[in-house]
Amino acid sequence: MTLYVGEDIVNRYAQWYVTPSICSTLCEMLRALALGLAFLLALSDLIKVRHRFLRFLLTSLVIFLPGVTALLLNAPFAFENRVWVVAFGLFLLIFRLGLSLIGALLRRLSRRHPLPWCAGTCLFLGVVSILILVGAGLASHATRMLSTRQSLFYLALAPQPFLAPYFVFFWFVLLALRSPFYRQRFTDSLVAGPSS
Repeated sequence: MTLYVGEDIVNRYAQWYVTPSICSTLCEMLRALALGLAFLLALSDLIKVRHRFLRFLLTSLVIFLPGVTALLLNAPFAFENRVWVVAFGLFLLIFRLGLSLIGALLRRLSRRHPLPWCAGTCLFLGVVSILILVGAGLASHATRMLSTRQSLFYLALAPQPFLAPYFVFFWFVLLALRSPFYRQRFTDSLVAGPSS
C-alpha cells in the first residue's frame, strides 16, 4: 500500500514535468525491491554463510532474481530485457552498498540494538526523499518559466533512486521489530549479521 501512495505522490508532482514512463520505472523498481526483500525474508534462514562479503553477494542475488523477474513481467513500457536487468542490478547495488554503510555505522554506534536505529535512519531517508519531491513540486508551481520548473523537478528527481528505497526498506525493518519470527532472519541477512 505504501508503494501505491508513493507512486501517487510521484505521479501527482511529476506528470507535468517528467514523462510518466520515468515515474513508472522508479515505482516498478521499488516494487521489485519490495518483492525481492520479501523473498529474502522468506529464505534467509537457509543462508548459512558467515563471511560478510559472500553473504552480501548471496543475499543480493536472492533479492535480485525475483525483483528482476517481476520487472520483466510487469515492465511499464518496452525496454530490452538487458536494460531492465542492468538498471535493477545497479539500483540494487547502490541500495545494498548504502545499507551496508548504514549497518556498519549502526554497529559502531549502538552495539546492542541496531534494529531500531536502522528503522529510524531508513524512515528519515525515505521521508527526506518524499519531502524533496513534494518541495520541488510546490516550488515549481511558484515559477512561471517552464524550463525552470523542469530543472527544479529533474534536480529533485535525481536523488530519488538513492533515497526512496529506504522508505520501502523501513516497512521491512518495522516488521522485524514487531515480529520475533522475522527479527533474527532480518538481522542475520541484512543489518548486522554474524562476523566472519
